[in-house]
Amino acid sequence: MSFLSVNALSKTYRSGDEETKVLSDLALSVERGEMVMIMGPSGSGKTTLLNAIGGIERPDAGSIIVDGRDITSLDRKGLNDYRRTDVGFVFQFYNLIPTLTALENVMLAIEGRGFKRSEARERSIRELEAVGIEEKLNSFPQQLSAGQQQRVAIARALVKKPKLVLADEPTGNLDELSEGVVLDVLTRACKVQGTSFVVVSHNLRLRERMDRCYELRRGNLAEA
Repeated sequence: MSFLSVNALSKTYRSGDEETKVLSDLALSVERGEMVMIMGPSGSGKTTLLNAIGGIERPDAGSIIVDGRDITSLDRKGLNDYRRTDVGFVFQFYNLIPTLTALENVMLAIEGRGFKRSEARERSIRELEAVGIEEKLNSFPQQLSAGQQQRVAIARALVKKPKLVLADEPTGNLDELSEGVVLDVLTRACKVQGTSFVVVSHNLRLRERMDRCYELRRGNLAEA
């Protein structure tokens, strides 16, 4: 069985009498240590798919098996545990906490997981160094550029060494040099740690780093 297996996934949004089907009987499989990219026009359901795999949003039908466990059958506590331990998120709009520094935002991802504070700090600093932002450890999000905030978000996703990373436009605000640094970090996590990645992006330069690429249209995936 694949590390990630999405089967017959469907999702419809309802507003009054109007229904919009976003995902329709969608299937996807991702192996351990594989990087898969999903493209598609705005509104095609890419973020909805990521949110379903991440346990943030429940589908109307179908199953999502992650490392042998059907996350669509988990209760709220089970989903919280799944998100806390197994999944790293890179959100399109970063979701950094404005009252915490860059370092504190990354450390927050592993608080309460049995790490001493000194160990959590050292581990978080290493991840921020890896994405080239070590000089901004004590800066607050509002003091960072969009690209710097994006790199903090990537460090936060990787610091807990998750089994799966879900990334929504992870290079959207990076220049080409910074993009290369970040992609090296993601690729290393994939190949060395065996982390699986599902990446949503419009950036065609990412394709050469991916194992497979799909396009999401009319609720289904097709190889691109």
